[in-house]
Amino acid sequence: MGMWGYVGVIQNFVGIFDLGITQAAGRDLPLLRGAKQYEEEQTVRSTACWARLGQGLLFATGILVFSVLRNGHQETARLGPAMVAAILVVVLAWNDAITVFCQSAQCYFVLGRSIIATALISVLLLPVAARFGGVYGMMAAAVMVAIIQAVLLTWLARAADVRITLSCRWPVIRRLISFGLPLRLVDYPLALFMILDSLFVAHYGSASQLAIYATALMLFALASDIPARMGTVILSRVYTLSGGNIHRSQLASELRRYFFIQHTLFMPFLLVTLWWAVQFILPAFLPQYTSALGVAQVLLVGIYFMPSNTLIRNFWIIDKRLVALLISNLGGLAAGIVALFIATKAGHWQLSWIACAMVCSYAVHFVILLCSIGRSIWGSRTAMIVGAWALGGSAYVALLFRYLPIEVNNSVGIGPLFFMALQGWAKAQLCLTPLYILGIWKGSVLEFLPKLFPKQQVPVATLS
Repeated sequence: MGMWGYVGVIQNFVGIFDLGITQAAGRDLPLLRGAKQYEEEQTVRSTACWARLGQGLLFATGILVFSVLRNGHQETARLGPAMVAAILVVVLAWNDAITVFCQSAQCYFVLGRSIIATALISVLLLPVAARFGGVYGMMAAAVMVAIIQAVLLTWLARAADVRITLSCRWPVIRRLISFGLPLRLVDYPLALFMILDSLFVAHYGSASQLAIYATALMLFALASDIPARMGTVILSRVYTLSGGNIHRSQLASELRRYFFIQHTLFMPFLLVTLWWAVQFILPAFLPQYTSALGVAQVLLVGIYFMPSNTLIRNFWIIDKRLVALLISNLGGLAAGIVALFIATKAGHWQLSWIACAMVCSYAVHFVILLCSIGRSIWGSRTAMIVGAWALGGSAYVALLFRYLPIEVNNSVGIGPLFFMALQGWAKAQLCLTPLYILGIWKGSVLEFLPKLFPKQQVPVATLS
């Protein structure tokens, strides 16, 4: 697996030098669609796609040249993974661009079909390739899966009128880079903030502590992925409405409504379900990692304050206020550093305290956003109410985690352990029922959700 790890290292390294073309396009395209500037939207989409692909080809060439110069023609153990990484950099550049274009056009059913089909192909192809071809077979299968995904995405996107023409204009490329590259630079402190705890544990902790914390972080990433994808849906709608000159107060009202539904329905159900699921899975199948449950219990509460879930920072991106975005990112990073310093200096080197320090820093970053952009779009009173929803919801879920645990006992067997977890989940859902009723009633869920998934797309004739 060392060679496959080498492929991942190469991909992560070249990602540092991304010019932010698709990020800038992800901002411009829904704004243009909302303003009904369909021809300009088509031009920006096609230009961004070819520019992103050209960047991928440039990076791939650099990978191959560096690998040959560094290792020589005979070092196949290094050249093979380098070639695989080069191919993946190009293919995934295309996939990344098409994915952003579908999100901007709110074609979520296209993305859903592509994700499901690619996952099924991966499940079928990767184990067979690894069984008969070893690590080389697995690398070849990974390339095949990426190519199949590219073909599927392109075909499904074209069927949904998200098309790529041969248009590629330098002024558009320059405009995209002039915003996308500074945006990536501004977000580097935030990226460092999000991995600060893992870097801290990796540097100061033991190998066993790192393994336990990495397991908890994996559960944390799994829990945060679903709200982040839901956030992408609401953001596409907010961007599109912004392009249509909808008043900022209406956009803020929709976002406030989404936050209320998220904090009273989606978040509690997701976190409680995942928590009781891992209380069964880890003791039953990975008993050596059951000590990660205490860390995961703390980290999961931090989902309420994650930057990818708060969304209000994106109003700064719409307005191109990158300085304000940088200040908030630096504030979050500083809060994380201070929280970790306080936790360790107080003698609390336990992993749960490290997780608690990070959750506190996420909350501080959330408060910074509420006191700045939140207050400007909602006003002080509504911003405080939104903050109270997050704090109250996270505190309530934390109490459920604390007072409704199951007794983790590896000797009881898988069957009894499953029913114990299921019983704990049912009790927690019963406790959450008043919160669910409030969210459905006050949030008008049945009226709000259909707005996020429009069935009508722009006709192809309007894009020609």
